[in-house]
Amino acid sequence: MLELLALLLGLASWCLPILCLLRRKHISHPKISALQSGSLVLCAIALYIPSLSQYLEVLEKDYSAMIDCATAFHLASAVLLAVTLALNLIVWGACRKQI
Repeated sequence: MLELLALLLGLASWCLPILCLLRRKHISHPKISALQSGSLVLCAIALYIPSLSQYLEVLEKDYSAMIDCATAFHLASAVLLAVTLALNLIVWGACRKQI
């Protein structure tokens, strides 16, 4: 269940900058900054959830599940962080040109 929540939060962190790009002429700059900040916060929460999940597996002494999922968590976290940062940098660059 936690993994599904992390996935949804990660997708939301990608949707906010895309929304900014699509509607940048109709959204004021403070709102764009707020949406970008929200995107980064959602990404941070989505990155925290897998570590929480691994902590719960350690408490349950389910080491085999933790070892099996570690590589997938690392890869998914790296992709989530890279894409979120890239999208927010693109929005920042596009809005900077508009000023």
